[in-house]
Amino acid sequence: CAMIGRFSDEMGQLAIWDEDDNSECDGIPNEDGEDEGDIYCCVTGNCEDADDDGDLSPDYRDNFDDDEFACSDDDGDDCDDCSSGSYDMWNDGEDEDGNGICDSYPSLYAYNQSSHQAFYYVDDIEDIYGEPLTSADWILAFTNDGESCVGIRRWNANGMNDIPVMGDDGNAYSEGYLEIGEEPMFMIYDESEREYFNVYPSDHHGFGIYEIFEVDNMRISMDYEIPLHYYFNLVSFYGLPEDQSISVVMDDLNGLSNIQGEGISTQYSSTYDAWFGGLNSIDISSGYWLKMSGDATLEGSGHPYNINRVYDLHAGANLISFPSKGSFNISKALPDDVEVHVEAIIGEGLSTISNSDDLEDLPYWMGSLDRFEGLHGYWIFVSQDVSFSFNAHPDDNLENQVSSRSEVVEMPEELEFIQSSEQAFYYVLEETLEGLEIQHGDWLVSSCGSVVAGARQYVGKAIDIPVMGYDGHLATSGYCEKGDIPEFKLHKSLTGEMLDLHAEVSAWDSNEIFFIDSMMDTPPLPTEYAMMSAYPNPFNPVTSIGFEIPEESMVKVVIYDLRGQEVATLMDGMSVAGRHSINWDATEMASGIYFVNFIASRSGMSSVSKIQKLMLVK
Repeated sequence: CAMIGRFSDEMGQLAIWDEDDNSECDGIPNEDGEDEGDIYCCVTGNCEDADDDGDLSPDYRDNFDDDEFACSDDDGDDCDDCSSGSYDMWNDGEDEDGNGICDSYPSLYAYNQSSHQAFYYVDDIEDIYGEPLTSADWILAFTNDGESCVGIRRWNANGMNDIPVMGDDGNAYSEGYLEIGEEPMFMIYDESEREYFNVYPSDHHGFGIYEIFEVDNMRISMDYEIPLHYYFNLVSFYGLPEDQSISVVMDDLNGLSNIQGEGISTQYSSTYDAWFGGLNSIDISSGYWLKMSGDATLEGSGHPYNINRVYDLHAGANLISFPSKGSFNISKALPDDVEVHVEAIIGEGLSTISNSDDLEDLPYWMGSLDRFEGLHGYWIFVSQDVSFSFNAHPDDNLENQVSSRSEVVEMPEELEFIQSSEQAFYYVLEETLEGLEIQHGDWLVSSCGSVVAGARQYVGKAIDIPVMGYDGHLATSGYCEKGDIPEFKLHKSLTGEMLDLHAEVSAWDSNEIFFIDSMMDTPPLPTEYAMMSAYPNPFNPVTSIGFEIPEESMVKVVIYDLRGQEVATLMDGMSVAGRHSINWDATEMASGIYFVNFIASRSGMSSVSKIQKLMLVK
């Protein structure tokens, strides 16, 4: 006897006894000694094999137990359940789409024939790859609320596709079907993907009894939901409504005041309740900065959803969309012949760069950005003009996988910063960080003056520190401007301590990527004598005066008034090599012009003298 199909149609194992000695299989007791239920038995007298032809269909239900390609038709679809070589009701038909797998059908839906019917003719529908449907696919019609299926037709790749659409004729079998004038909605069943997709018709016709309607085409439509935070958000769309104007796409989105694309923008005027600027409509291939006054969600539905959308990029910076929902590894999503020409990619507060200059070798990407995501926008920098489609097959979707560069702890409140539409990234390689007392989970922080302009957590790899820039709005006041030199600090996660870092840093510029070759937690020794600019200047009543000396030296710092009279001596003695700072408190002095004289000398060299003008304003 064979233990098969005890609780389902799955194969079991050989029974180990027949207690009643009647050639019938006994129930198998569970751990508590209770009978778990009856089991099927082989009744042919040949009980050594419950599946003689190896098609995974047990002999008790296999009508042809010597043929692996024939067994039964349990689902009643006129296709043998073993036509694929093993029992599989979802893989038991012809192979109309030529993918090597027997075709399935939309078994989730069915409809009743009504005496009220219409037909919608359409011969142009594309799948998620922008390819025409095959004869293995199906087109379905529904009531406009999506609750009731009112028609199904298998697609005919040779044309003349008439989709039956049923109406409510007053009988129970058609209850809830379409009323006259109601417009049906449509869906396709993509057999190769084994998935249903909404499709949007180019022409709209309300239901009419015994009417014939022609629809030029239908395109896959996809819902989107974009969470937005305060200030700037870098977004894109994989589908757009039929009317792609700013006022329609952004309808009912409260708090949106500004949209910026690649070299184009628009501004909302509450006075006129209208948008003004060069940007009038949204392009499905482009990315956009959205300026928000608070948190909100942008919702909608759009078409055509085509993951093989073609992108034409020019040499330099391109602000583009990503065509698919989900997320995809950057290297896999970029075709090889295009990837070698991509130099850098910048997202919202994230970036990655190619580390290869050899056009014959695929690059290794480093930085905080390791994947493309649907509904996000990206600046892509290419070395030459390229035209391509992303590799975004649904099987490669990383949506449920955590990024290898994810933060291990949340950002401390004191390091938080506002995302600006102006940003740059400063890269520090792992070997550059070896001299620092840095641990997994610590933060590298950027600032311009006293304002935190960005932060990135160290997770044991090369790190790209974001540095936000001033974009002309009050929210980013104090962030870096073109030509500014950002400063960096190390935030220790365990103690909350903030340590100054010292590095040779390039001047800030928007949308640029820079490298920091060395970074230390102790300042490097100066190479020459120098007096730093006093800060603040003008001042009231205290200013700080800095100086650098490369070796231990005698240093004198004296303040003179406009008549050349000495009014204060701030320092007169030996000082060790390094950078120093002293304060002058001019509380007792009158407003006016003063001069600070820095003099340094040591044995074997001529003295060095530097003079700087100070302005005391009370």
